[in-house]
Amino acid sequence: MVGGRTKEGKTEIVFAHRPLLNYQDQFNPFGDAEQLVSLLDPYDVVMYMNGHEHESAEVTRNGTYYIWCDNLSYFHTGIETYNLFKVFPDQIRLYHVSYDGSQELAHVCTLCL
Repeated sequence: MVGGRTKEGKTEIVFAHRPLLNYQDQFNPFGDAEQLVSLLDPYDVVMYMNGHEHESAEVTRNGTYYIWCDNLSYFHTGIETYNLFKVFPDQIRLYHVSYDGSQELAHVCTLCL
């Protein structure tokens, strides 16, 4: 990998359920996640997206963008909507999608890859 891309030219992005950084503690790594965070740098991971917290947050740490995804689905609440993330080379756009398929742009995260 060179500059966040594999030899094939693909960007490295990691998706996981649980966060590695604590957004309520100045984005410091959770104690049991420090070793995993240290693995992202040598492998040039450019983005780590997680859920679990049902909050939206973002921070850049050592060249890796960490993004907390709010609910991807509200189905469990009885409201049939969901969130859609569209990933582009220079940004990620979060859309709220209604039951009728209409989309509302909710947030844009600009990437500097």
